[in-house]
Amino acid sequence: MIPSLPELFITRTNIDSLIELFTKAQKTDIAALLIDYKRTVFKINELTAKSLELKIADPASLREVQKKWGLTNISDNELSLGNCKFDHSGCIELPARAGDKPIVRVGSKIFSNCREIIIPDGYRYLFDQAFVSLPNLEKNTLPDTLVSIGKSAFRDCQKLRELIFSDQLLLIGDNTFNGCTSLEYIKLPANIRFIEEKTFLDCENLQEVQLGENVVSIGKNAFANCHNLKKINLPESLRYIAPDAFPKTLLKSLGLADISDYASLTASTETPLTYRLSSGENLDLPGIMLAGNKTIVYRKRNADDPSSIPDAVSLVLPEGIISIRENSFINFENLEGVILGSDLVYIETNAFANCRNLRTIKIPDSVRLIEAGAFQRCENLVMIELGANIQEIYHSAFQNCPRLIISAPKGSYAIEFARKYELPYKEI
Repeated sequence: MIPSLPELFITRTNIDSLIELFTKAQKTDIAALLIDYKRTVFKINELTAKSLELKIADPASLREVQKKWGLTNISDNELSLGNCKFDHSGCIELPARAGDKPIVRVGSKIFSNCREIIIPDGYRYLFDQAFVSLPNLEKNTLPDTLVSIGKSAFRDCQKLRELIFSDQLLLIGDNTFNGCTSLEYIKLPANIRFIEEKTFLDCENLQEVQLGENVVSIGKNAFANCHNLKKINLPESLRYIAPDAFPKTLLKSLGLADISDYASLTASTETPLTYRLSSGENLDLPGIMLAGNKTIVYRKRNADDPSSIPDAVSLVLPEGIISIRENSFINFENLEGVILGSDLVYIETNAFANCRNLRTIKIPDSVRLIEAGAFQRCENLVMIELGANIQEIYHSAFQNCPRLIISAPKGSYAIEFARKYELPYKEI
């Protein structure tokens, strides 16, 4: 039997169990009153109160809860935490759900002054600048479900001492830990393949870095000005080190420059990508480059726009390419077909966006991640075949592809993705 509110004897020790009792009984109006009582009488902070409100939210009250927390819809089924500001000096535990909807992303520049942030399982993305310039942040508990950390997510968090990464993590953006002067040790998970530009720039107390076994590239100034860095492993998978990846560290004195093949790893390897005309002739594609010992495809900055090249009916990407970087083939309206190599792992943001005549494409089994907008507005894309090993597809990867059917193995993540976002699919 559920008691009425006047019958309750409320204490600091029993109020949480009472809130849970009424929530399970779907008496969310009484649960809300108890939260207000706890807020005013027991002086809980506003963040804790908001977390409790999220837990009791029903569809009727969800809109009001979303407004309080600045929640926005990523899709019909998922939410992002953002568009609000919290100034709190203690520990913050982020909410996992709002009603029946999971919260999967932390937005930009939400917090200030907090000392510790706990992110529960279910979150998959930290947006660019999610926790930038938090002067008192010492510890951040990252969930096992996290797959992507955006650019500058922890930049200038000068007291941040400890981070433990999820084994599921696929991407860490550039400048992510730039200026985190209290970090001393970093261990990166096996799925991280690229150490981007300035990732650990100015981490002056960083002493040891353990790279995952699949890292292929270390970017410009990745560890610059890490004055106390004296130990780092270079896995056999490594194919490219930017010439100025390690300036002003202790590594040179410990023999980094004498490591076998180090000189070849740091050599410039930029070469133009080749494309095929309808006549069968192969030509260099100006502005689209191969780098990192031909493991990366990217669009060169300030180059002439190559998207107007006529009759670029098909592209054949060579074996060995690991990543197609953001915007590489955006606006290639004449592109009808792409053949991808079997080493490809990442297809990044807007890689093939606005390729309006692209009709079909087969994604090799090696691909693990397709980022936001990778194929958006490919209006004539009718079939994409996805492999069994893909681990993450961003929700907007195929946005505004009205004719698309996703083809993938039965029971695969790709089929689950298609069902979740109500996209036509075919099981193979």
